[in-house]
Amino acid sequence: VVLSVPKDNFNSQEKITVNYEINEFACADPSCDDKCVGIKNIEFFTLDSKFKKTISIDTGDCTASSSIEIEAGAFKNGENSIFAKASDRFNQFSAESSATFNLDSEAPVIDANTFEIVRKGISIITFSPNRVPVEVFVNISGADLDAQSVIANLTSLNDDSGLENVKAECTAAEEDVNVCKWNINLNPQTGGLKEIEISASDASGNSAGVKFAVTLSIDDKGPVVQSLSTTTSLGRPNDNTIVAVFDEATGLSAEDIILHIGSNSFSASSCDQDSEWKCVWNG
Repeated sequence: VVLSVPKDNFNSQEKITVNYEINEFACADPSCDDKCVGIKNIEFFTLDSKFKKTISIDTGDCTASSSIEIEAGAFKNGENSIFAKASDRFNQFSAESSATFNLDSEAPVIDANTFEIVRKGISIITFSPNRVPVEVFVNISGADLDAQSVIANLTSLNDDSGLENVKAECTAAEEDVNVCKWNINLNPQTGGLKEIEISASDASGNSAGVKFAVTLSIDDKGPVVQSLSTTTSLGRPNDNTIVAVFDEATGLSAEDIILHIGSNSFSASSCDQDSEWKCVWNG
């Protein structure tokens, strides 16, 4: 028995084609050429017994050849071998023969735990009554991710912007990990659970999809200054450090926090969150 496969690599969307050729001999002497009792069947199997199938041939001919198609689900991801042995009409078995191939059956992994909504570099779980531009991120693992296949349904984040099937922009972040991003306007109207759907596939056609929910709450109040301190005096913008502590639910971007001193105005040097949001002006 001689086994062969038409190619070295298969994916989970394909059936594994295995070609076989059987030659039956009555004896090893040249005088036995074209003499045999006939071929009864051929048995295919894997060593883990996950697949086993016997094909009846039942012919008086001394040769037989054909092929078999096997569902990819019978094999593991990576390198696989399929074995076969044939029997003649006297129930005498041939030696085992095998063919080896690679199977890519692992779909991309969409990590819902990495999902976040970002506004000006700040991860947020609240939203404004106004429509605001945000970036939506998620990490997807897979060495051969098809970046064009990554699609999300983000209608729960803004149901009037045609966000049913939005393609992502994906970039490689580290080995086998891609960061995928959507630029949208956030305007969910109401707080509560927001259902997100994301799908992706790889170059081999293996596909994955996840559905999960995030909780968003409305933030309809502006930041409130709780305290203002300075190393010298508020009237001196130079050689001075001014610190403002805010009561704020969503987050603060330094460029949006303006300190007015007389007729002058200054954007904050930095804004960071510890127990509270704090913005600093370095004069």
